[in-house]
Amino acid sequence: AYSYIRSLKDLKVLNLTKSKKAKGTSTVTGSDLGDVYGSDFKCPVTDALMNGKSRFVYIKACGCVLSLRSLKEIPTTKCHLCQQDFESKDVIEINPPADVREEQLVRLAEARRIEMEKKDKRKKRKGDGDNNKATKKAKQSAKSAKEKIEDDSELLANSETYKSLFLDPEKQKEQEKNGTFTCRAVHRGHLGF
Repeated sequence: AYSYIRSLKDLKVLNLTKSKKAKGTSTVTGSDLGDVYGSDFKCPVTDALMNGKSRFVYIKACGCVLSLRSLKEIPTTKCHLCQQDFESKDVIEINPPADVREEQLVRLAEARRIEMEKKDKRKKRKGDGDNNKATKKAKQSAKSAKEKIEDDSELLANSETYKSLFLDPEKQKEQEKNGTFTCRAVHRGHLGF
């Protein structure tokens, strides 16, 4: 149902105008009869309540919500609330009829396709130039790392510290001749005398 929402980037924060007419009571008096379908929000220009009777739109650039009637009555390329510039393609209807919804989904799919093409072109352009340089650097660093390991292993094999870890057979025989210090086990309380 909401397949067009793929990430948080697809969501837009809307700037709604609170309605002073909205009441929390369920009682209806004669004077309030026209306001039975009250709403918490309204159009700041025409004071039309956002209750389903009037069509509302939001401007993609700034997120301001206005009635469609206000944009038709006062045609402009600036938002009525925040004075930010916008284009006619940036006006998106909230809860549109089925035919308008299909049109919006087609526009959204087209915009997404164009965006993906641009992204792919950037990746290709970036990948072609940097890819050759990156592979050359990677090969050079791999060669230098391998050579360094070989050099270090040769130095390690020739070092005296490394050799001292292992006994020569001659030194081992000498150590056996000198003998080792051994001690008889001493039980607690008995010194063995």
